[in-house]
Amino acid sequence: MLFKNRILFPILNFRNEVIAFGGRSIDDFGPKYLNSSDSVLYKKNRNLYFTKDFVSSAKRKGYVFLVEGYFDVLSLNKLGYSNSVSTSGTAFTSQQLEAISRYTEKVLICFDNDDAGLKATERVLEIKNQVSKPIEIHCLELPDDFKDIADIYENQSEIFDGILKNNFEIVDYLITKFLKNDNNKKNVFKYFKKLSVNLSPLEVDIALDLLALKLNIEKEILKRELDFNFTYEKNETDLKKTSSISIFKDIVTSQIIKNNFKISYFFIESKLHKEENLMLISNPFSILSESIPSLFMQLFVILMFVLIIVGTILDMIHKKNVKYFFNNAKKAK
Repeated sequence: MLFKNRILFPILNFRNEVIAFGGRSIDDFGPKYLNSSDSVLYKKNRNLYFTKDFVSSAKRKGYVFLVEGYFDVLSLNKLGYSNSVSTSGTAFTSQQLEAISRYTEKVLICFDNDDAGLKATERVLEIKNQVSKPIEIHCLELPDDFKDIADIYENQSEIFDGILKNNFEIVDYLITKFLKNDNNKKNVFKYFKKLSVNLSPLEVDIALDLLALKLNIEKEILKRELDFNFTYEKNETDLKKTSSISIFKDIVTSQIIKNNFKISYFFIESKLHKEENLMLISNPFSILSESIPSLFMQLFVILMFVLIIVGTILDMIHKKNVKYFFNNAKKAK
């Protein structure tokens, strides 16, 4: 009953054994796609959909097609490319990419020609360097008139070989797509900066060559801008952390001075079962004062006070150094 009125797609493991099923509805009842539940043999975030000739075809051709749906895989098979896989309606994961990397070092992405497909491509870039083997990822650019590979197979299959020859490296593909909607150089650079977080240093350097060509800006300027942005963001984070520590220091210092360097209890008012109650919160120092001689406790408080003062002075020196760095960076720019 689970797959009633559905087209069934057998999901195989890499030994060509059926381990689950995917079902596509042929009427309007229930979800469009329905898969077998996760089991010992089948995990949606690990297994992929492909046909029985996938492994031999992938090894023979030297690359693998990554597409969105079952019909895209079947369409590529009909076009002569059994080296194609898809997920089972879930986001592509690093475990699935790891599985693919066992059979090839090159992946050709051909997701749907829409915003969701673009987001899915960005997702692949995010996990690209999370696998144990280096893997090269390129993308096919479908003509605007076609939604996906299945659409091309049904309507104009003869153009596919031309599309296959004109594939693009993934960063090149994403930047080109972004430029079609927004050619503002600052916005393009922001988008590139977001992508570069997922790239290795060598990949960033190669990508900067591409970006310099597309934006008509010298590579060295883009590189300095990228380094400046990362340094600025790092120091902004450091300043926020330092600010939080400073606030804590100020609170502790003010309490010590307010109580004439004596240890006391802090009272806070709270509501418990809708009745007004006073909850006695013991300061950590007061717990120590019950078990440690008072002379030692006073020395301990004085030591803590000195450490707070020294920390505050070092904090001020750090802020001056950061400000000096930003001023010099602006002058250099």
